[in-house]
Amino acid sequence: MSKIKHVIIAHGGGDGVCAASIAASKLEDPIDIYFTQSYTIEGLILKLLRTEQKENVRIYILDIHINDRVVELLKKFNRVIYIDHHSHSIKNQGIFPGNIGQYKSSSQLSSEYFSNLKSPLATLGTISDKMLSVAGSDPMLEESILLQKSMICKIDDDGFRTLLVERMSSGLMPSQIPEVLERNRCTDNTINRLMKQADQNIIETGKCGITTLNENVKGFGRQIANNLVAERDHPVFILYPDTKRDKIVIIARNNSSLKNNIDLSRFMSIYFSGGGHPNASGGAIEGINNDGIQMVKDCFHEFIRSK
Repeated sequence: MSKIKHVIIAHGGGDGVCAASIAASKLEDPIDIYFTQSYTIEGLILKLLRTEQKENVRIYILDIHINDRVVELLKKFNRVIYIDHHSHSIKNQGIFPGNIGQYKSSSQLSSEYFSNLKSPLATLGTISDKMLSVAGSDPMLEESILLQKSMICKIDDDGFRTLLVERMSSGLMPSQIPEVLERNRCTDNTINRLMKQADQNIIETGKCGITTLNENVKGFGRQIANNLVAERDHPVFILYPDTKRDKIVIIARNNSSLKNNIDLSRFMSIYFSGGGHPNASGGAIEGINNDGIQMVKDCFHEFIRSK
């Protein structure tokens, strides 16, 4: 019988990378690592169904909300382990072995799944996902900032994420990885430039703010959205083009301090094949030439009226 291949599929944010590092530290080679999101994972699973021997592959889904179509595709593999903390993933409890719970980070849940492994990566991932507040003087906060800024610099560089998993699963923290420090230097100028563009383009509808960025800002968009929503008392949507996939990507943020009971994860799941957290979610519009602003505006107002 062929040796089992472990395939780790994780979200590309700090929590997902830490969860993948925890998993990789406990698994034996061969290990393949992929990074994706809730609205792109279906294509990846279809590719794996074509290219892998399903009976010899063990799939680990980490920190990604999966919809019913993806669940059915995953059932074709011999074994799938699902570890996630998004609220809408609770309905998948029991379909696959793993660990699902919405009040912990995915890195914490991964740590618990792998023999209750005690790892600083669980703390690092939790801070990166903002599920754990720590003092500004806490060195782990600085590690989290370094980790996230290093990935933002070249957000599509999954080879760098794989390097992070390899280094962190061996016990290194981000500050001990030279490539992390180098990439941190490229991030701040880009964020400042994009913030000016987002402020200039924002449209306030009364129910939400919608802005567009004229380039693929994957990675940077999250920080821009966080900055914008901090100044507002309603949700903010950022739209930007992904020409390679012919999609308009949507990043949604709500100010968690307002208690307005708007579940952006549910909104994105219903209208834009996305998901995430109630206050931080994402999705996409098929067709880059669509009027994304009008579509988001109309769908969001309909969503608010239906509550």
